[in-house]
Amino acid sequence: NGELLAIGGSDKLCTLVDASQNWQILHDLRRPASVSCAEWHPNGRHLAIGSSDVVVVDVETLRVEKEISFQNDDGNDDTMSFTSNMSTGLVSSTSSVASGRQNSAAAKGAVRINDLCWSPGNGNYLVVCANNHRAKLLETKTYSTI
Repeated sequence: NGELLAIGGSDKLCTLVDASQNWQILHDLRRPASVSCAEWHPNGRHLAIGSSDVVVVDVETLRVEKEISFQNDDGNDDTMSFTSNMSTGLVSSTSSVASGRQNSAAAKGAVRINDLCWSPGNGNYLVVCANNHRAKLLETKTYSTI
């Protein structure tokens, strides 16, 4: 609705403030690492927050609806696994892509989310970009990798 603002930074918090209520802080969402990005769903009700993982928050209830983590399986930049903790169970898949590039943080297993983008209009897809030169396209009914 244009009245809420999400602010994140190195303090590991994503703070939701209401611009229409004299910048009142509504909620602080603690993350495991610095908040590197946040993206509003086109419906305005959900917020994806990127850190060392991604969470999707229902801003009306302030409830975390999905938590998605990316890790290097073996310290090798060629493989990244995806897991999504959902109320219906655990979904996981692994993809391998040959790459000549190495990222020292990613090679040590420290995957960081660099950018998030919902598909325009309906928000049926979420693109997640990480520091290990990987991007994942997720469909948002089950948050499984496409």
